[in-house]
Amino acid sequence: MPDNTFHDHPSHPLPPSDMHAVINSSVHAHCTFETCAMIRACWTTLIEFGHPHPSDPPEQCPICSPAQT
Repeated sequence: MPDNTFHDHPSHPLPPSDMHAVINSSVHAHCTFETCAMIRACWTTLIEFGHPHPSDPPEQCPICSPAQT
């Protein structure tokens, strides 16, 4: 039985930079919206927060980048 711990919906709020990191993590390299609640939750939350490209690393995100804060 596979371990779904990393693929379930997040059990606690994640900061946006962590959501970018989750999306880019090798743990989720083969995940899709249909198969991974974590990817789906992070992606849709970042879009709702106004992040234009959820798959960007945090340092390239115009909202998360330290240059923008």
